[in-house]
Amino acid sequence: MQVINKKIIVIFICLSIFIFGICKLFDKEKVVLDDVKLDINNSKDNLAIYIEKYDESGNASYVESDNNEFPTDDYVYNKNLSGCLDSNSNEVSDALNYNYVSKEINLKVNKPVTCYVYYDYKGEGTETIPYKIRSIEDLLDLSLNTIKGNNHTNEYFKLTRDLDFRDSNSYNDSERTDYGELNGIDDDGNKLMNELTTGTGWVPIGTSNNNFYGIFDGNNKRIDNLYLKKSSAGLFLVINNATIKNLTLSGDIKMTSGNGGGFVSTTFGNSIIDNCHNEVNVTSLANSGSTGGIIGGTGGTEGAKLIIKNSSNKGNISGSNNTGGIIGAHATDLTIENSHNEGIITNSLGQHAGGLLGRDNG
Repeated sequence: MQVINKKIIVIFICLSIFIFGICKLFDKEKVVLDDVKLDINNSKDNLAIYIEKYDESGNASYVESDNNEFPTDDYVYNKNLSGCLDSNSNEVSDALNYNYVSKEINLKVNKPVTCYVYYDYKGEGTETIPYKIRSIEDLLDLSLNTIKGNNHTNEYFKLTRDLDFRDSNSYNDSERTDYGELNGIDDDGNKLMNELTTGTGWVPIGTSNNNFYGIFDGNNKRIDNLYLKKSSAGLFLVINNATIKNLTLSGDIKMTSGNGGGFVSTTFGNSIIDNCHNEVNVTSLANSGSTGGIIGGTGGTEGAKLIIKNSSNKGNISGSNNTGGIIGAHATDLTIENSHNEGIITNSLGQHAGGLLGRDNG
């Protein structure tokens, strides 16, 4: 009898713990949330939230969030997130919304829910696990980080989808204002898509002091409606010992001075352009500088080698001097192979113009 009693006592204790746990869980899930704003960096709300995270091989894993804290600086997704399920596993529509400005998840539900939040694996910057460019914001962050002094030496970036500067679906939030004034117009409200498509437009990647030293793989995707009107213009301003490959660009660039090209304004070092196709119309508004479909010009780094291969230009290229369909002018060891021009080349001063190369200074 003693053995039986001990077993009964053990079973009773286990059942008590189990029932107590169920009650606590039920009590936790009974919390009614209505227009609740969860600060995901410092939340004390009792809500089961799971991060659905993909590794570099595309394998999914679910990890329960710790105190509802989310890695907002390292993981970004879209404004719809994944959604919530009620206790009967039915989807609760429009329950979750992510605010990119305040970095908060906004919840609006009137029943117990379990929410699943999808965060795309951003990458590690290596050749096998490159950083992903999945939105205009990702591209802009790359530019602003480079301007601040991160040259991204030997870091790898990969475009994961087509982007269009004039399509709100290419942004996490095309109307966000937290990037501030970018286009030289102080009183236009600072909405992001407007900032990048009016005024001076896009903020090129790299500066004369902080060149881009990384590897950018366009992954055979497109970036459309690139727009700039400023001095020394291009998707990239200055690259150095860098590689840009597998990308097509369209848009409109106007330079008020300096060099300009659809992809790069100026290159230095042993840089490589491979399988890049320009559909950007590039126009110089000044009587100086070099203008090209892919590259404006090169810096005079001694011993530097620039390779442009498997590339093309379809944009109309209009310069005052040193104008070419692929590159305006160069002062380095230049190789152009398996590349061609289909665009109209116009030179207002009538000198130093060509279908592939405007002027050879090497």
